[in-house]
Amino acid sequence: MNLLLWLFTTTFLFIAFISSHAPLVTLHPFSTYYAAEVNFIIEHKIAFLIGFLLLWILVSEIRVRRTKQRVRTYLLFIHNSIRATFIGSLLAFALLFCIAFIQINISALVMNINPNSIGLQTSLPQIITTLQSRATLPQIITVQVESNKTIIPIVNALTGTENFYGKYMIPFVPEFAVLSIQSYPSSVLLIDNTLLITRIDKNDLETISPILGYLFVKHYFPMRQITSYPQITLMDKTAYQTYRKNDTKKMVLTLHDNVKKTTDAINT
Repeated sequence: MNLLLWLFTTTFLFIAFISSHAPLVTLHPFSTYYAAEVNFIIEHKIAFLIGFLLLWILVSEIRVRRTKQRVRTYLLFIHNSIRATFIGSLLAFALLFCIAFIQINISALVMNINPNSIGLQTSLPQIITTLQSRATLPQIITVQVESNKTIIPIVNALTGTENFYGKYMIPFVPEFAVLSIQSYPSSVLLIDNTLLITRIDKNDLETISPILGYLFVKHYFPMRQITSYPQITLMDKTAYQTYRKNDTKKMVLTLHDNVKKTTDAINT
């Protein structure tokens, strides 16, 4: 029983780390966990069936040689396998939660001591230089700086969200169980290829907007030559209305000049 429990728990853990997203849209990670496990086992049913049969033969034959009771040994193996499957799946989920809890809080502790050690960039000029050197569009995520959940996107950037563990277990850790992290002067943080926006800061966003605009255009039109960096300006409703009025006046004046030039050309 102990051997089966260890094997099944390890198998469930392994599946959670390598499986893709669960096929069912569910509201709780626990039900999604079982959906992901079952889906993975079904997709690789032949390999699991062969492995189970080999395990059955190995364990049962060893016990049969000692007890000389073949039928009872087979039935006992099936009974223990069912128990190990149930207990092992629950134990694996609990271990996944513990691993996520430990990883998040260690990452938060490291961020408070030395954020550069995990690749977190907090300097806006350094972030812009990095984006220019990569020339690839980053994933942009908005986070609440006053919330302990700020660490979640950072850990996701380190672990990825292509498997069940990264997509469901990391965000499942409650906020009260996560260490708080220090606030940074810049409202923009970069880790790996993930850009975190912690708050709306006009100066920061307008400073980083040219490179982001360039990367967006380059991403959707890779074959086009972009001669200049786009510029983004943040403004409130009043400033926007003033901008539109001035822009309309410029357009009217430009149109008036063009009409005048055309009229003069006709008259001459």
